[in-house]
Amino acid sequence: MNTNNNDKTGFLASSDDWESWNLQFQAQAAAGGIWNEVQGVTPFLDKPTAPNPVYHKHKDPSQSTIAARGSTASNSTASNSTESVAGDGEPGPANQQLNLPITTADLTADGLRTYQMDWTIYQANQKEYAQQVEKTAELKQWILKTTSSHH
Repeated sequence: MNTNNNDKTGFLASSDDWESWNLQFQAQAAAGGIWNEVQGVTPFLDKPTAPNPVYHKHKDPSQSTIAARGSTASNSTASNSTESVAGDGEPGPANQQLNLPITTADLTADGLRTYQMDWTIYQANQKEYAQQVEKTAELKQWILKTTSSHH
């Protein structure tokens, strides 16, 4: 979106300038790919949320993982750990007792695959969201540059 004022951009100083300025405004929004959002036809994107490993198939942390995380849990708690129910979103028994967060290191092979897919989707959504935020900021700048503060 071109925010320079050098391209015969109209200035909205009075109601007489409205038609010309509004056409340019619509062109700016359309060029930025946000016209439907500005019109309210399509909602603006929500900021994406990164995937959380806890919602993917995972196993309880191994004794070495517990030690690496600095836990002082007893051997009996760690040795009794079992795999969590697939996709239940609940930490396994050992994680609950040790108060350890589920990390990607705790994911099963299937859990890691689904997490990686969710991460790829998250990255694409984040990129699209950032572009929309940028184009919206550019349109706001264009509006400020082409309108009078007296009206």
